[in-house]
Amino acid sequence: MVYDLSALESKPPSGTLRVLVCNRCRTIEELPTFDGDNPDEDFLLADLIERHGHEQLELGHERPEMKVFEIESRFWNDNATRREVIEKIRNEEGHTGLGDTFYHTSDTFRTEAVKCFKKHRRPTPETGCSDYRSKSKRLGNSLLGQDDVGDLSFSEKALVQDMSKQRVSYLCDFCPYHQAIMSRES
Repeated sequence: MVYDLSALESKPPSGTLRVLVCNRCRTIEELPTFDGDNPDEDFLLADLIERHGHEQLELGHERPEMKVFEIESRFWNDNATRREVIEKIRNEEGHTGLGDTFYHTSDTFRTEAVKCFKKHRRPTPETGCSDYRSKSKRLGNSLLGQDDVGDLSFSEKALVQDMSKQRVSYLCDFCPYHQAIMSRES
């Protein structure tokens, strides 16, 4: 579901992001836009849903307790319009009159990446990070990678090889260290 909020502000477009709304937890969580064609390959959404611990939301389908909305970044990144976006979502979900604290908003992946960044004592490109893009930091589909094939059958190995052709996501992609590495390379 995409909200047209063009009447709220006249800034130029700056891309989109998605929010996962959980009516059971009363949370709204940010996640990047999915670029693929097959919703079954949206591993960041699958990972975030799994972290919620509710019944699985079948990718590509909505359930009453969890919905995904696509929102222009310019509206979400501005605090005033973000409140209006949350109000529109609350109205859409039938939660009017519940007060400002009904939904807690968070950026789960970025929050966890910052915790990890602090745990590793705020690494810099000069000092390096010992856990950068390690197997333990893989998200979603990348939890099973080429180096994990072990005693799998031939067909299971073929599936892993097929999975490895897909984009691999790491918690590190949301970390300040990764941003420093990327800006240094450009």
